[in-house]
Amino acid sequence: MKLFYLGPETTFSHEAAMRFCDVLGLADAQLVTEETIPQVVMAVANRQADGEDVLGCIPLENTAQGSVTAAWDVIGRVARQPAEPDPVREAALRLQILASLTLPIEQFLITHPQTDLANIREVLSHPQALGQCTGWLQKHLPHARQTAVSSTAHAAQLVATAKDPGLAAIGTRLAAQRYGLSASPEPIQDVSGNETRFALFGNARTTKIQAEGKRTTLALMLVNVPNKPGGLLHALKPFYDHGFDLSRIESRPIGHQLGTYIFFVDVQWPFPARHARGVEAWRKVQSVLESDGIEIIRLGLFPELECGRKS
Repeated sequence: MKLFYLGPETTFSHEAAMRFCDVLGLADAQLVTEETIPQVVMAVANRQADGEDVLGCIPLENTAQGSVTAAWDVIGRVARQPAEPDPVREAALRLQILASLTLPIEQFLITHPQTDLANIREVLSHPQALGQCTGWLQKHLPHARQTAVSSTAHAAQLVATAKDPGLAAIGTRLAAQRYGLSASPEPIQDVSGNETRFALFGNARTTKIQAEGKRTTLALMLVNVPNKPGGLLHALKPFYDHGFDLSRIESRPIGHQLGTYIFFVDVQWPFPARHARGVEAWRKVQSVLESDGIEIIRLGLFPELECGRKS
């Protein structure tokens, strides 16, 4: 089985793909990189159309930067393709989020073994990673030049290739291991608690996730919510009436008319994953929404997996 993820290797997306394999027992999965989130999603959809059993891993949400809009936009486009007897369309319709996990986003100083900080004259990394470590760099490496490169993985690769102890990188511990370098004992980002939620997606009919999570989430897309006073309130009230907690709601432009939106909603499932009470309560919510002309597109009912820290 192939598992596509947002590359390059040794990034947080790579680590998330590896964690999914560990937690779900997918030891034989072949990890394959793609350059963009839409390419990951379409690689999975297209191969499913050819009969392959494949999976994808993409980031969904970050504590500091919010939702990964590129992910939700492509999920929305795939889910709303016009109905037609086309195998790619049929495969795309079966794409569902199968599981999620949350990774701490920790940046490490990556150096050649036994490098003294005083000898480091240049630090390479992705601009975002450099920005996350500004305070630490000013305190510990005020003399070092900061150079932006395409990714944290590329930064580590450049340091390894140069064999110059005056160069350092900021990146993942996985990158340090991959290139035979040393990572700082502790992360160096200025703000702790930064996390990213990743999704594993694929064909729910052919891939069964045999794992329990800390909670179960139902991801939905709501289309045709009335654009009128109280329209959104009316659309959300049935969830409250039947005991469903909404942990996330986000609007995205529909793409062809200003002021018209689709809504992505994460529903915390208050019952065991396919318990009869939950199914019946959900049917009542569906009935109310559909009677109001709101289209409900289900993006997955999935466990949020526990993901312990890796050393």
